[in-house]
Amino acid sequence: MHITIYGKPGCLYCEKSINLASKLFDLCHNVDYEYKVMSEFDKHYLNVKYRLKITRVPQIIIDGQYIGGYLEFDQYIRKLYDCDINQLSSELSRSDFSAEF
Repeated sequence: MHITIYGKPGCLYCEKSINLASKLFDLCHNVDYEYKVMSEFDKHYLNVKYRLKITRVPQIIIDGQYIGGYLEFDQYIRKLYDCDINQLSSELSRSDFSAEF
């Protein structure tokens, strides 16, 4: 699974999305992710490709499929793994998974 997170510096939900993707990366070996600072080109590209009207960040794409923002990303992961990934990560490891960017 490849996760692309488009965001902006200082965005709380962008940071939460990165942390969630980082937890998935640490727990699941078939997951990778990248964070991109949203440029005007990216905004236009996403608007055209996914027929969106983007006004907020983060915007999250998984394996080429548009997911939405952080809340939709969290719901998608909960459904996919049938659990709360935060609870799962705390049970599997007591390490701090904070992401830096």
